Amino acid sequence: MLPIDDDLPPTPPDTGDAVPTDSLPPAEPTEAPTLSGSVPTQTVGIGETLVVDVRSYFEGIVQGWGVETSAPGFVAATMTLAGRVELRGVAAGTATITVTARNSLGEVAQAFNATAGASTSTTTTSTTTTTTTARSGSTGILVLVGSNPSVAVNVGQSTTLDLSQYFSAAATDFDVENVPSGVRVTVSGSVATINGVTRGTYTIKLVGSNANASIKRDARIVVN
Repeated sequence: MLPIDDDLPPTPPDTGDAVPTDSLPPAEPTEAPTLSGSVPTQTVGIGETLVVDVRSYFEGIVQGWGVETSAPGFVAATMTLAGRVELRGVAAGTATITVTARNSLGEVAQAFNATAGASTSTTTTSTTTTTTTARSGSTGILVLVGSNPSVAVNVGQSTTLDLSQYFSAAATDFDVENVPSGVRVTVSGSVATINGVTRGTYTIKLVGSNANASIKRDARIVVN
């Protein structure tokens, strides 16, 4: 019989077939990122910075981010960390900030306005504000325009909605998705014809797309 050695280290617990979490491969995207709400208008003082976390306004797996400003002379914009946009007020005015989220299957973008005003640490006697227009279709990036639409229609009647009014000029094709049985929707060109079938409040998806990507947003339909 061998003597018991009290100095032997304890036997490690049996972990079975557990796999360390750091050895798991990253999740692969099954679709391009989508939007989840709209980034609100921002205000930053001249000479000051403001960090806007935009991650909650996008859904899906995001593998890369990008940001552009339409007027760097008013508001400069950089992506300091993934999904965090740093705005810096340069001079009094308003710029359109466009954030792009992308993965291996595509990308989606949305724009919001950022205004540079007087610094909170100084006093100014007058401020001149210049408003720039949203980016045009020449950029080739799809961007939502305005707020989600809301339409009312009576049972047995129809109304129309021009989908092109809710997407940037980069959108060349339009469609609808997730149409419930309480309404009937057909799309010709950019015009959706909405027919009321059953009383209620419904939500459908409007789709704007081009040869490179697509973008979606909700529309509220009230059938009276």
